[in-house]
Amino acid sequence: MMLSTKQKLVISQCLLALLLFAIACLFFPYSTALLALVLMLILAGINIVLIPRLLQTKRQDFIANVAHELRSPITIIRGFAETLQDNPDLPKEQFLEITGKIVRTCLRMDRLARGLILLSDIERITPAKFQKVDLVALAAQCIEQLLAIHPKAHAILKTDLKTAPVAAEKDLLEMALMNLLENGVKYSAGNANIEVKIEKKGDALHCSVSDHGMGISPSDLPHIFDRFYAADKAQSRKAGGAGLGLSIVKNIVEKHGGKISASSQLGKGSLFTIVFPDSH
Repeated sequence: MMLSTKQKLVISQCLLALLLFAIACLFFPYSTALLALVLMLILAGINIVLIPRLLQTKRQDFIANVAHELRSPITIIRGFAETLQDNPDLPKEQFLEITGKIVRTCLRMDRLARGLILLSDIERITPAKFQKVDLVALAAQCIEQLLAIHPKAHAILKTDLKTAPVAAEKDLLEMALMNLLENGVKYSAGNANIEVKIEKKGDALHCSVSDHGMGISPSDLPHIFDRFYAADKAQSRKAGGAGLGLSIVKNIVEKHGGKISASSQLGKGSLFTIVFPDSH
């Protein structure tokens, strides 16, 4: 007989409570251990009720966010399509302007769909697919790619390490670093000035990406890794963003056993720090 997820949760919570009860009997009076068992079963019941509800709420919030993100571009495309339908004899210049906006909006929807698929793919990747990747060499490669795309930007790598091996899926790690570097360019008013720093601190590798761009407000900073959140919505939409970039970066870093944090000052720039466990 196949057990449902809720049934498995009930059984596991009850077994845990009984195990702790048996241990408590060794050190405390039976009455005290019995009271503890009752309290643990009550807490288990609360968990059994609340966890599925929390998961359902998160699922509903995610669907609502996706629907919201799709509603805006669909409304734009529909509006322009109706304009073309109602005005078949528009001047060529105006016609090309409208169709160009439709194409750009479709591309934004495509980026949104690809981002959602990527988030799903990241969840399915297992550490068994990881290989040794030199973080120093990868960072240098990413900077080279960035400067090829944005030749007016200034980006440097600072490190005293010859190599910095991490267990990783190289393409995903490259994607995370490139996202942070691209953000440094995207959110800089003039020519971007970006610094990548890699250093070893204790048993961990620290990789930081800093810029001197427009910065992030204190109210936005706690939410920048949330899906669909854009601190500067106007700038994000202008650049074709879907509000998934930093969420994808966070998922990639955590999939590799690392942590990412951010600090920022408006008008002075931002600092993103990734901490990886040492692979030696």
